[in-house]
Amino acid sequence: MSDKVGHIYKLSASKSKQPEINNLKNKYLILTFSLPFLALFFYFFVLNSPERQIKKTVDKYWTCIENNEFNNSLELFEDGQVYSGAMHMYFYKLRKNYSTIKPQITPIDRIQIKDTIIFGTEKKYVKYEFNNKNAEIKPIVLTFIFWKKTGFDKIDNPTYLKNFLDWDKKQ
Repeated sequence: MSDKVGHIYKLSASKSKQPEINNLKNKYLILTFSLPFLALFFYFFVLNSPERQIKKTVDKYWTCIENNEFNNSLELFEDGQVYSGAMHMYFYKLRKNYSTIKPQITPIDRIQIKDTIIFGTEKKYVKYEFNNKNAEIKPIVLTFIFWKKTGFDKIDNPTYLKNFLDWDKKQ
């Protein structure tokens, strides 16, 4: 009889371990499927967020200005090659006055990205105002507009500079 009791005990012990093993398997399955999902979520909503893309694009633009890389700056604009003539003029004016405007450039981590509606379309923009040493001269206003349809890694407006002609006056 002791053999039968021992045998029954062994069966019941192995059956009681079965749910524990199934629970452990389920935990690993959940972990296996949730990690890739969390990684994708992190990529699309944190690393690839509109704000991060916009800041990266603006930073690339200032790097192009600083290093005098006009052709690389065209790639940052939607249809940049189409408007290269006007954009070259803007680039030249910013490059020419870079020593004056550089101290006024907002660091990337403090850029303010604002929402706007242009012709019924929601867009985002970053705006700079650069003051001249001569108070009589209007500040240069630089506005980069970004649109979800063209991607937040592309500047949507090729005419982004105002009052730059005034800076040719006596400084």
